[in-house]
Amino acid sequence: MDSVAKILGCNRATVRKYLKLHGIQAKPHARSLRPKISSNPYIRDKEWLRDQYVNQKKSLYRIGREIKACPTTIKQALESIGVTMRDCKTALKLTYPHGRKGEQASNWRGGRIKTSDGYTYLYRPDHPNATKEGYVMEHRLVMEKKLGRYLERNEHVDHDNTDKSDNRPENLEVLTPMGHVRKHYGDRKRVIELKKRVAHLEALLRQHGIPFDSPPNAVA
Repeated sequence: MDSVAKILGCNRATVRKYLKLHGIQAKPHARSLRPKISSNPYIRDKEWLRDQYVNQKKSLYRIGREIKACPTTIKQALESIGVTMRDCKTALKLTYPHGRKGEQASNWRGGRIKTSDGYTYLYRPDHPNATKEGYVMEHRLVMEKKLGRYLERNEHVDHDNTDKSDNRPENLEVLTPMGHVRKHYGDRKRVIELKKRVAHLEALLRQHGIPFDSPPNAVA
């Protein structure tokens, strides 16, 4: 292209433009035809590199970190000796054999999540009662810290003010399963009784022709 540009009295970019316009493929730069030889001794050692990737099951990025080399350069070196690259799914399975959990998870949010039912969970994979994902309810952890021991599975922790996000120690109470049921059944029973009383009072107000939104002293 340099020679053609000199003959035509134009620059290299103009020659490239018209080659493309006429469907003529430009020749690769002479520098790109030279074999690339890495100065890194580990990459020059093809058998060592094959062993790290194929036998040791290391990823390109891990090998790159260990020998301070670019993963792309390592990939090119492996392909030059006939090593087939692993697909993404296989590579992830080798890197995370037990799945991407905790800090390795793609949706990691610092180990604190809130569920749709209002409870807060903390990531504590070493806890004996953790879920299979490694999470424990925050209010149970708070109560365990207060008691100085792990809670039994049949011990329930109840929120006194019914606010599931209020995990202050003074708002929590340890109950047996039956005690938990009785407590909430008693609350529902009181609500039913209050509704009956309100309905009775409304009926009395209707009998006396008193609007519901009147102040209390209007009855007198």
